[in-house]
Amino acid sequence: MLAVTHTVASAAIGAHVQSVPFAFGIAFLFHHLADTLLHWNIYTDRHRWPYAWIVLDVLGGLLLAYWLMPDQFVTAPVLAAIVGGNIPDIWHGGLDVLARLIPHRTQTFRSFYIPLHEKLQNETLSPAKGLVWQAILIVVAVLLL
Repeated sequence: MLAVTHTVASAAIGAHVQSVPFAFGIAFLFHHLADTLLHWNIYTDRHRWPYAWIVLDVLGGLLLAYWLMPDQFVTAPVLAAIVGGNIPDIWHGGLDVLARLIPHRTQTFRSFYIPLHEKLQNETLSPAKGLVWQAILIVVAVLLL
């Protein structure tokens, strides 16, 4: 799922949950629930300049969340929720990059968590099909803000 979707949905969670640990935890759990919905993503083995698109996706999510809620964006619960809602992909993506940099140590960098995160993914290569649920999640998150 795109980072923009995880970020905006997590920001909405942080706006409604005042406890920092709960905001982080709920967003972390919601990330996994969202990943079970049919979604499209930026694929490093399929897209041209995937890391540039990933940076744009991440920055776009942060800027959109800030634009939607400038007064609340820098509060601890919102920031904790944004981190909690994105940490699974940060961890997973970071290990993938590390494995590419040091290919002979690929298995060393895989943890018990990565196979679980991969099993939850319900991805499609079709942007038209895969962006529907992401758009719905963003609209619901914006309405909650």
